[in-house]
Amino acid sequence: SAFCFYLKMVNLPSLLSVIAASNLQVIVIVLTVIFQAVIGRAGQDMTCKEEGAKDSNHPCLPLQYNKLDLPFPDTVNLINIGIDTTYVLRINDKECTVDFSCYFNVMWTEPRLTIPTGFVTEHFNLSSRGESLIPVNLELVNDLWVPNIYIYSLKTFKVVEVLSKHAGLWITSGKQIMYSQATHIKFTCPMRFDA
Repeated sequence: SAFCFYLKMVNLPSLLSVIAASNLQVIVIVLTVIFQAVIGRAGQDMTCKEEGAKDSNHPCLPLQYNKLDLPFPDTVNLINIGIDTTYVLRINDKECTVDFSCYFNVMWTEPRLTIPTGFVTEHFNLSSRGESLIPVNLELVNDLWVPNIYIYSLKTFKVVEVLSKHAGLWITSGKQIMYSQATHIKFTCPMRFDA
C-alpha cells in the first residue's frame, strides 16, 4: 500500500535520532498540530450565533467584534513572545548571521472571546493546577486581533510548510490565546573574533 511504501522511504534510524534529539515541548506541539489536522474542527463558524450565546460547542467571537480594536483599549496589552529553538542550522561569519529552526510562539489575552460552558467542561481539566492549553481551529486566527510584531536584527523569517503551515492555535479557560508557528529565522548577529 501507499503507507507501507512511505514507511520504506523513511530512514527509520535517522528519524528516531531526530525525535530523540528534540525536546519534549517541540514533540507535544508537533503532535498537537497533527491532532488538529486529523481531528480538527474545520468548517465551524467563528462568530457567535446570538449576542452572548453560550450554548455553542466551540469558542466564538461576538457579533460586534472588530479585529482592528485592541483587546484592552484603555490599558496595556501584554504580549508574550517565545522562540523555542530546535536546531542552529547555520552560522555565517562572513555575513554575521545565525539561522535557527524554531517555533515562534505568541501569547496574549482576548477578553472578548466567548468560551461556552459546554466547551469548558468538555476540554478543560478544572482540577489541574495550571491553565491548560486546548487546541482550537487554526482558522480562528484570521478573525482575531493579532499583535503587530517587529523583530530587531531579523534578516529572514520563513514559515515551514509541507502541505500546509506547521502552526497551531490554543486557548485557555482564562481567554489566553497562544499561536505557534514552525519557522526558519535568520538573525544578523555582530561577531568579534579577536582573542
